[in-house]
Amino acid sequence: IDRCRGERCACQCPPAMLLSTHHSFAGQFDTLLYQRGLEQIIRAIKECWASCFAERVMQHRRDCSMPVTGSGMAVIVQIMINSDVSGVAFSRHPLKPLSVPAVYIEAVHGIGEGLVSGELDPDHYEVAFDGSKVDVELASKEEMFKQKEGGGVEKIPVAAEQQKERTLTDTQAHEIAAIMMSLEKSTGHPQDFEWAIEEGKLYCLQVRPVVTLPPLAFLDGSAPGLMPILWDNSNIVESYSGVTSPLTFSFASRGYAQVYTQTLAVSGVPSEVIANFKPYLANMVG
Repeated sequence: IDRCRGERCACQCPPAMLLSTHHSFAGQFDTLLYQRGLEQIIRAIKECWASCFAERVMQHRRDCSMPVTGSGMAVIVQIMINSDVSGVAFSRHPLKPLSVPAVYIEAVHGIGEGLVSGELDPDHYEVAFDGSKVDVELASKEEMFKQKEGGGVEKIPVAAEQQKERTLTDTQAHEIAAIMMSLEKSTGHPQDFEWAIEEGKLYCLQVRPVVTLPPLAFLDGSAPGLMPILWDNSNIVESYSGVTSPLTFSFASRGYAQVYTQTLAVSGVPSEVIANFKPYLANMVG
């Protein structure tokens, strides 16, 4: 704390508390930004400690069959940068990990608070693994979060000429993608990377594994087999939340097969086509 005297600091839970390779606590503990002076920093540390026992955290622990007592927290106090652009990146596309061989990046003007909280729409970048292209989808960026006088952050307007401009150049997107691929290779697991850029310099803020994706061996295109098959409960969980028991699965899979078979029939799909898809219709849930 002595090193931070006179500096704007962030007080936050360390990454080791936020995750394991199976469970993520991302976004559940409090983070206090741009705190200055001993009094503000000590108060922020106490708020971070208290968030370890927030209702949302206790419920997540119960949902993951983790103990709700005996947990502790060390709070990291870091000198903050006043970033011009911030964002997150994934070494695998979180929504299309099999069909999109690219690093996925989201970026906003200012600090990343608006992106993490979902208040701001980011620019989207997909950088091909081989570096051959960068696909860009721009958002209208009318607001951003910046440092607030007196501590914390505030939402302010983005200059009109910047609202439809790219937040990242191709060079910057390639730099982030190279880091992502290196992190995945060294850790052996898809990674989620929070970053910021101030005066053209890229800073790493936090790295954690993506716990919602299968292991790298599953994503390896050179592995034996015609094509990868991911079997999960992402469909059935919409109707049957929680643990899917064998009994539930047995009648639900049968019901889904009947419903979709009949839907195809009344839609005019030829019976021979439906017959060809029978193995898929019988495995609509996993």
